[in-house]
Amino acid sequence: YEVDAESGAIRARIGEGGSAVHLRSNTGAPVDLPPGFTLFPGASVVRSSTVERAGTVRNLIVQTSPEPLAEVMLFYREQARSAGIVVTLDIMGEDQASLGGVGRGLEFTISGRRTGEKTRFELSIGPTSQLASPARED
Repeated sequence: YEVDAESGAIRARIGEGGSAVHLRSNTGAPVDLPPGFTLFPGASVVRSSTVERAGTVRNLIVQTSPEPLAEVMLFYREQARSAGIVVTLDIMGEDQASLGGVGRGLEFTISGRRTGEKTRFELSIGPTSQLASPARED
């Protein structure tokens, strides 16, 4: 792997050929999200990571915002539903929350925490993994 001394960007390659996994991670880097998803308006990107394998891409974006946690979760719940994702995990507390779902070949999760005047949240979006697929009966 390589670490860019100026930006702190990390690039790694694991494996060879079609099974190779490429990881890119950087502080404040712009991100390409799947159609229907955007960064939270006015949020700061703390770190973004992209994992590419066999033509698929998974994004993990850590953001912060002064907006309330409930607003962040509502924003991403609506984006997920509009993108055809069925929300199957919805846990909302006063200072912590998690959402998750699967649909249209994607899985999505977001976890957030409100501390003081700042909401910090991690958004993960990528192709549906075998773990997220419905169980099969043989």
